[in-house]
This record gives sequence, C-alpha cells and structure tokens, in this order.
Amino acid sequence: MSLVRAGFIEIPAGAKPGFDHADVYRSGRRLYVAHTGADRVDVLDCERSAFLRSLPDLPGVAGVLIDEQDRVALPVPAWFGGGAQLVYTGVARLAAVVLGNVLMWSGTVLYPVYEPGEAYWGIAPLTDQGIAGAIMMAEGTAVTVGVLCWVLLRWAQRDTEKQGLLDLARERGVPLDEARAARAVAAGQGRRLRERLERSA
Repeated sequence: MSLVRAGFIEIPAGAKPGFDHADVYRSGRRLYVAHTGADRVDVLDCERSAFLRSLPDLPGVAGVLIDEQDRVALPVPAWFGGGAQLVYTGVARLAAVVLGNVLMWSGTVLYPVYEPGEAYWGIAPLTDQGIAGAIMMAEGTAVTVGVLCWVLLRWAQRDTEKQGLLDLARERGVPLDEARAARAVAAGQGRRLRERLERSA
C-alpha cells in the first residue's frame, strides 16, 4: 500500500535535520514523532492537524513506542544506564547514612524531642538520639543493599535482552545499532521490538 500525503503540519526546526520512528496514540488521536535532529519528541494532534508540543532533552532519540493499552513509552536518556543508576542510588542513600552517623556519634543532643523520653523511659537524651541513629543506619543499610542488588540484576537483565535483540537483528539482516536496542529495552519495549524484528523476516 502506497502512502498518500494528507496534509502538512509545521513544527519547530531542530539544530539538524532528521527524524526517526513514530507511533500513534489512537485513543488520544495523537502522533508522537522522534525528532532526532532536535533531540526531542514532537507531539502532533491528528484530529486538528496541529503541532501540540515537544518533549525536549532526549539526545539522539530514535523512536517512540505505544503499547496495546495506548500507554506511551518515552525514551530513557542514554546516559542514565546501569552505571548511572548505581551512582544515583549511592548518592541518594548517602544522606541517610551521614545523618545516622551524626546522630550516633554526636556529643550533644541535636533535637529537643529526645528530652521527654528521659522522664518516661529513663533513657538519657543523648542515648536516645544514638539509638535513633543506629536504627537509621540499620534501615538505611538494608534498603541500600536491596536497591543496589535490584539495580545490578536489572542492569544484567537489560544487557542480556539488548544482546538478544542485536543477535536477532543480525540473523534477520535488519540494521539495528546498539544504542537503539538499549533505548528500547530501557523503555520496557524490548518485547515489542523483538516482535517487529521477527515479522521483518
């Protein structure tokens, strides 16, 4: 079936020319287009044949996928991979660890809220504060280890899925670069990309 030009929608120009894959949000009557040359996704209103808005800051964006439930899967920035997620997790959890240590080893009571506990429980405010810091450290350590393990496992799973897509594309003779496969997997659309590759035989 050949394509027929139905109209023209003017969109803001990018720094460089170039577009990539697009997909239709059927229930919303919108078209999401990867505007690679502008590092953004452009959103078009199919009903009014008008440009709606752009989703910026997506360097090298190569496509948008919308699943059967009309959920839009926007690309994940390429730099926010497994390594960046590990660093982010470590930095985010560092604050709790630092605060826990301060509470544990401080020689002075930092919060007056601990003082009523002395009369009720017979625990000195400084001891109460130290116990709170120890609890915070234990909880923070458990959560941090759990989250880091989850990030590592997900990183390994995504890497395996990405390699499987690249191998399948090579077998079918379909051009697929590593960055594009990684973006599809990161957006949770590896299965859909695999189906497309399998249909391209």
